[in-house]
This record gives sequence, C-alpha cells and structure tokens, in this order.
Amino acid sequence: MTEPRDDAATKSLTDQIKAHPGIAIASGLALGVLVSALMPRGTARRLAKGAAAAATVGTEAGMVLARHARDKAEAAASDAVVTLHAAEKSAGAGLRRLRRGAAQAAESSTGKGLDLAHAAIRLLGALRR
Repeated sequence: MTEPRDDAATKSLTDQIKAHPGIAIASGLALGVLVSALMPRGTARRLAKGAAAAATVGTEAGMVLARHARDKAEAAASDAVVTLHAAEKSAGAGLRRLRRGAAQAAESSTGKGLDLAHAAIRLLGALRR
C-alpha cells in the first residue's frame, strides 16, 4: 500500500528538481559545504576530490537542464509570437505591444538559463580552489 505513495513522492521531487534546477544545484552545494565543515580536515580533503568530480557532473547536468529550459522557453515564445502576429493584423497596436513583451520574455528567459549555467560553473571553480 505504501508503493503508490512512494512513487508519488519521487515523482513530486523529480518534478520540483526539473522545475527549479538552480535551487537543486544550490541545495546540493550547500549540503556539501555543511557536511565538509562537520568532518575532520583530512577526511574533508579526501572527499573534496570526489566531490569536485561530482560537482563537475552536477554542473554539466545543470547546464543541460538550463539549455533544455531555454529551448522550451524559446519554442513557447516563438509559438506565442507567431500566434500573436496572426492576431495582430486584426487587433492593432495593443497586440503589437504584447508581441514585443513576449519577445522580451523569451530573451530574458534565455539569459536567465545561461546565467544559471555560468553561476554553476563559477561555484565549481570556487569549490576546486
């Protein structure tokens, strides 16, 4: 009887990570910093080497998720722009402003996705030092 509940929890967690990859990466890094602070120095140094490799993998995964989110946002914005362009012919200036806003939102979401990827790379660099 507990299996459907476990599946729902796993799906919910997966959905949250997909929806907020930056928060997932930041949470993992924060947890790593906390654990390393609680360990003796020698143990923390040995684990840091493995953590750097894991952070590299995490960064790559974050970049893939950021690119995927950017691509989805661009596709959605592109579809919205096409739809709005068709409606613009009949509606006039109000829809032209809305179309410009959709284009700006697409550009902003692309920038945010890339900013997230760059931040993850900077964090990895800081961890390696």
